[in-house]
Amino acid sequence: MDDLFLETNTHDFQEGENKEIDRCKKRAQKRDLPLKS
Repeated sequence: MDDLFLETNTHDFQEGENKEIDRCKKRAQKRDLPLKS
């Protein structure tokens, strides 16, 4: 039970991390776009 809970928690945490990274990448792309064009 505890192991399953930990696994699920870790997965959710990684999902959140990935979403944060994607958000940062998109923000950086928007910031860089005017410079490129």
